Amino acid sequence: MGFLNGVKEVFSIGSTLDRMNQGIDGVVNYKSCSVENFFESQYGTINTIVSGGADDIRFKVLRAHIAIAINDGFPVIVLHQGNPYIGSRLRNEFGGVVETNIVDIGSACYDPFYDLDGGAISELVMGAAPKSFDIKHNAKYYIEGVVELLKKSKKKPYFNLLATCPHTTLFDKIDDLVGKNQISDSDGQEIKFKLMIGQSESAKIESYFYTLQTQIQPFLYRTKSREKPVNVRKNISNKELLVINIGNIANELYVNVLIEELKRAIAYGSSAAVVLDSISIVGNDKLKELIMGLSGQVRFTVIGDDVVALSGSDEQLFTTLVGRAKKIVVLSHNAGTSAVKWSQVFGEHDKQEQSYSVSKGGSYNSPIPFMASPNYNKQVNYNWKREYIVKPEKIMNLGYGEAFVYSGDINELAHVTFR
Repeated sequence: MGFLNGVKEVFSIGSTLDRMNQGIDGVVNYKSCSVENFFESQYGTINTIVSGGADDIRFKVLRAHIAIAINDGFPVIVLHQGNPYIGSRLRNEFGGVVETNIVDIGSACYDPFYDLDGGAISELVMGAAPKSFDIKHNAKYYIEGVVELLKKSKKKPYFNLLATCPHTTLFDKIDDLVGKNQISDSDGQEIKFKLMIGQSESAKIESYFYTLQTQIQPFLYRTKSREKPVNVRKNISNKELLVINIGNIANELYVNVLIEELKRAIAYGSSAAVVLDSISIVGNDKLKELIMGLSGQVRFTVIGDDVVALSGSDEQLFTTLVGRAKKIVVLSHNAGTSAVKWSQVFGEHDKQEQSYSVSKGGSYNSPIPFMASPNYNKQVNYNWKREYIVKPEKIMNLGYGEAFVYSGDINELAHVTFR
């Protein structure tokens, strides 16, 4: 942090004891400066937490983090829950630097199956399926059969086509294509064979596609749309910036598919920077599993007005988030419980306090007792007291743009106001 050396506060005010205690708490005070000064490219793309404060200040921190990720060659995926401005703001910031794709109600272009073959689609479907669907392994053959039938019919396997598949008439459709010499008899028999292996799971697959279609309908690519189809896999492959509205964390299957796309890209050696903007991590089991089992191939940013609340009451999850974060930016918080939590994260120190004791007596230098003058003995006592380095009330009373920033790369806790 070369530039920051020039904005450190080099003076202290108060008594000698105050100055000594300021040195003990380990907090470095900085003059007002821009957010970018705390995100230097020399430390690379790092796991980051941004909690509390005003939305525009949080966005400045996010912008600085994404700028480094793009500079490092990371594809960036931003998941949000109905934030109406984040997509356009990020496109304005980075659209001229990297291809920026927005999946939202006003730009519906998401298709998880775009440009995938039958095997990849079946793996994605099976991997994202919640346990409640109870889909058996042989379902993969059924899905592959449906995809193969679409391709033989000269159709690309877009999600909408699979979601509206007429499952009860598939065998008749195959016979019709064979009869019209549009596919060979051997191809028809091969497709039928796959369908028969997984036919017992066809009703579950139909329910799966119906549920997923319901959840992603507002964001789903349509074949006649002016938008181009996008998905996580394509974004990572092309190293682009993708901003996705998940609608609501309750859209379990939709979120599962996004996470499964990411996991499969990572399994093939890709890396990515993932941003969770105001998303409850405990609201989705696969999302929680992703965070808990993160490898170095994924750099995460969790950002929101209260990251403690986004972690729910899951102590292990919160501890994992904090333990893996190399940059933690804590702004003002309204909830006292969250402020206490961040105080605990920043730790405690021994603070010296001074107190006075006074003893009173009489002076008998005069021969007349009632004329004796009082005698006072004043004693100064020093005691050590264990307390938070950053007290909860300090976090709750932070001003606009004022923050405590922990930088793990240099093991520093700073106090600063961002401008």
